[in-house]
Amino acid sequence: MANDYSTASALLSLIERVDSGQALRLAEIRAEFSVKDDCARSYIAWVQKHRQLVETREGRNKVWRRNPHEDTRPNVIYEAAALSFAVDALAELSGSPHYDALVDMAEQRRLSLPATDQTRLDRVTRNFQVRWSDQPRNRAREAILRDLLHAIHERHPCQLRYQPYGRPEKPYSVQPWGLVLHNGRLLLSGGKEPKAGLRLERRFFTVDGILELTVHSDETFDAPSPRHTDWGAIFKDSFGIFCDWKGGPQDVKLMVKGAQASLLRQREMHPSQQLEERGEWLEVRLKVALCPEVTSWVRSLLPDVRVLAPTQLRDMLRTDALRWLELDRSESQ
Repeated sequence: MANDYSTASALLSLIERVDSGQALRLAEIRAEFSVKDDCARSYIAWVQKHRQLVETREGRNKVWRRNPHEDTRPNVIYEAAALSFAVDALAELSGSPHYDALVDMAEQRRLSLPATDQTRLDRVTRNFQVRWSDQPRNRAREAILRDLLHAIHERHPCQLRYQPYGRPEKPYSVQPWGLVLHNGRLLLSGGKEPKAGLRLERRFFTVDGILELTVHSDETFDAPSPRHTDWGAIFKDSFGIFCDWKGGPQDVKLMVKGAQASLLRQREMHPSQQLEERGEWLEVRLKVALCPEVTSWVRSLLPDVRVLAPTQLRDMLRTDALRWLELDRSESQ
């Protein structure tokens, strides 16, 4: 089944159709949504996972209708609650047409409920919520996000004025390939225009770091190769919001104790994480790139951490600790 928003619209339409008592017919689905027979059947199969359908025949053709004996009210309330939850959980996408459509769907589903069920919905949504403590501060973010989506769809190159992590702002010429919501941060994946004689370089930019965007609507670029948008492979060795970090993944080995060790027993920081009990210490093994977020995370474990490998990470932490001690000593004099 295609993973796009036209598919989502089609499925929502079919759900609404069976909820209103109408039948589903393969020929009608093929014609209405311009899909082939296998895709139309997958649509019906998806509806069957979310609604109890009864299969009957009209002559030689099969039709599917909602089971009239199914109690639909709990399902409808939880669907409305799920949409409300998604609006809060995906607030990072605010300003995009996808998010606007989600907000509209949540409101429409709420208004379709009788007053008594709206009261039940309020109770359900209060009992299961999502909250974000950090929020984007770039006032131009929504306009930038809309322009980026247009540039990605039409394959227009862009000029960015960008503030990289921990570095001064600088301009970039980019072919925008796609947006990825990764670990709570919205990232732009794109091809950084190379210097003369060099190949196009894949880069990731946080949308929050884009200070200004210019879309070259009179230019287009070729679609990226599949390996440039194979997100599973690309993010395999990432940590936090960083991926494709220079140097590639390395074997990280830590000894952790105390409250930090308890947390690691409860939470997986990375898919490669392996744990082994060593008395009062917990041995933690990871295979990740030594990006800034890895070093910041290991630093946050102090003083209850010992870095066994790699030596580069241990030296970085020692240098940071000595620098902090020197700064603290000079400020206290």
